[in-house]
Order: sequence, then structure tokens, then C-alpha cells
Amino acid sequence: MRPAFIAFTALCAVGIYISLELVGVHLGTHYGAGGDTGLCQAIEGFSCEAASKSSYSELFGFPIAGIGLVFYVVMLIVAAGAHFSEKARAWYGLMVAGGLGAVAYSIFLAVVSVTQLGALCPLCMGLYAVNLGLLISALVASPDKAGQAFKALPSLITAAPTWIAVVVMSVGVVGAQAWYANVATAARVAKMTTPAEPEKQFEMPTEGAPGKGPEGAKVVVVEFSDFECPFCGRLTDALKAAQSNFKDVRIHFRHYPMDNACNPNIQQPFHKYACEAAKAAVCAQGQGGFWPMHDWLFKHAKSLDKAALMKQAADQGIDPDALEACMSDPATVAKIQADVEAGSKIGVRGTPTFLVNGKIFVGAKSPEELEIIFSQAAKQ
Repeated sequence: MRPAFIAFTALCAVGIYISLELVGVHLGTHYGAGGDTGLCQAIEGFSCEAASKSSYSELFGFPIAGIGLVFYVVMLIVAAGAHFSEKARAWYGLMVAGGLGAVAYSIFLAVVSVTQLGALCPLCMGLYAVNLGLLISALVASPDKAGQAFKALPSLITAAPTWIAVVVMSVGVVGAQAWYANVATAARVAKMTTPAEPEKQFEMPTEGAPGKGPEGAKVVVVEFSDFECPFCGRLTDALKAAQSNFKDVRIHFRHYPMDNACNPNIQQPFHKYACEAAKAAVCAQGQGGFWPMHDWLFKHAKSLDKAALMKQAADQGIDPDALEACMSDPATVAKIQADVEAGSKIGVRGTPTFLVNGKIFVGAKSPEELEIIFSQAAKQ
């Protein structure tokens, strides 16, 4: 048996395992306690829960991961057909077609995750790698060269193995959907009959934290953020848009740079300029220029070197020498670390994390989602 063929079957097994994990995440998010754990919260910008809550995560109430589970089982059957059947070429062609389709769908989901969800699902990324591996191993294992294998794909439409795979896939999806519906119903009933625990709310002092919005607003947002974090930038834009429509909200900013240069919770270098940017913001706040500096830092998150910071300070009417002296002052780092410590006490591990009237949220949200959150908070 060729190594590439063995790799294909092993990858199918890995795909089945990850798909089952994602189905579990979907159940937990929609019918259980929810929340990210383990790998799903390992680093900033990771969230399996955010992906699971997306409309792209299910089809007619059935998680896409469940369809993926059936797909990998079918690919194992196709691989068996390639190994044992006299018409091996058609089965190998299906292996290539399956891998190609899986890679195309992976690209689509990856683009959606980056452009719309504002968070990456590490389990989903694992499947992206599996799918790419399926395509490569199928091409290597195929008796035809890659070019010939791709040219032969249209002929698979009328091939018997294709229709066998389609029937098995259809029956498998129907069966998996019925199984999921039963499990989901049981989980829903269990959730309804289990006494609900009080939702955690945190006291978060806002003294010293720059804020914008009416004093005494019904809704108070405390945002822990990092100027070099792209998802933080998206949340900031969304907060600004939501605040323009929902006036009775005050937003406070607290620092949580994702780099070990000033954040003791980060064990290694990560966001190269995050700490310097946070220092610049703290020092600009001391001269009454926090929010203009805040907006500029997010807008230029990819070019936050010291020279750019000094030039921006001058453009804002801030004395660059005074800014540089302030940024070198240990007291400035102490202020940033005070924010980090405050965040750590309530479980902040990555950015963006924000509180709305004491209730904690993780990840970027759309303006529409934020307005719903604000409305609910105002009523409570």
C-alpha cells in the first residue's frame, strides 16, 4: 500500500475526530454552557464559539461539522473502493475530487472567518490542513499524473462510484441529522430543567480609564484592547458605529497589550509594537489627547514604530520630547500593567475582551450585535 494512500486514510480519521469535536462545540454553544476552552482560547483572536454562533456554521439547523463528519466517512469508503475495486481509477478520481472540493470550501470559510467573524476557529483551521492534505495525498496516490487526474474529473459525473458515494453521503447526512436532532433535543430539555446559575457580572472600576459618552449612561462598556490587534480594530470601529445609533452608552478603554515587553501574562514576544503604542496612548492621555491618538494607532496598526509615533504626536500638538520622556517613565508601564492586572482578575486572556454593564464578552462584534447587547443591558 502506497504511503500517500495511507496518509489519505489517516487524514480522513483525523477529519472525523475534529468534526466530532466541532459538533460538540456546536451543541455546547447552542444548548449547553458554551464558552471557549483549551485550544479554542489558546491565543488572541481564537474562538470556536464565535464560529459556531455564525450563520455559516449550520444548514437548516444541522451543523456543517456534521456534514463534514459524514464526508470524511464517505472518503474512507471511497479510499477502500480505490484499494479493492478493479475500477480503481474512478475511485481515485473521487478521492481527488473530494479533496479539491474540501479545499475550495476551506478557502471560503477561511475568508469568512477573517473578513466577517473577527475570530479564527483553531479546530476549523485543523480541518483546513486536513483537507489540503487530502488533496495532496490523493494526487500523489493516484495512478494518473496531477494534470491527467484533473482533466478526468468531468467524466466522474457518469461514473458508478460517484453515484454510490452520492447515495451513501445522502443517507449518511439524513442519519446524522436525525441523530443530532435527538441529541440536541435531549440537551435542550436538560438545559430547561436544570436550575440556571446566576450570570456572572464583574465590578470594573473606570477611574483613570479614558472614556467617551455621557456620564451616568445606562450602558457602560469597558474594553480591554491592544492597538496592534486587528480584531480589536474591528471592535473599535463597531463600537463607534453602535454608539452613534445607541446614544446612552459610555465606553472606557483599558490596556491589554499582547506582548511580553509589558504584559507579564504573555510569555513570549507577540505584538512587536503593542507596548510602545500603549505607552504612547497613556502619555497622550496625560496631555488630553487620548482619543485622537487612539484612533490613529488603530488606523496605522501595521506601522507603529517610534518615528511614526513621534511624528503623530507632533501633528496632534503633543510635544514629542515630552511624549518620549513619558514613554520612558516606569510609571507609564505601571499604569499599563495595572490595567493588565485588572483584566486578569476577571479572566481576560486575550483581546478584544469587553464588559457591558459588568457582563463579559470576547471577540469582535458587528455594530448590529453590539446594539442588541446594549439594548438588553439597558433593560436590565
